[in-house]
Amino acid sequence: MIEPTPIARGKAIRYGDFPTLCDALDYAAQCETGFNYYTGKAQLKAVLSYKDLREKSIALAKRLVKFAPKNARL
Repeated sequence: MIEPTPIARGKAIRYGDFPTLCDALDYAAQCETGFNYYTGKAQLKAVLSYKDLREKSIALAKRLVKFAPKNARL
């Protein structure tokens, strides 16, 4: 059975003071919180923690780097 991500962050909320989206995700990944996806009948369908999202984002960037021009930002 799938368990929802915890509500308690354990870190202070920071409102939009990150220079990049990557920095915001790095900060959020230090907590156990994330996204909980529900069906139309309010049943938990899937969960994605910020830590997992960060890891998947890094893996995707590593695969995309071979298609980018030199010194491009991904």
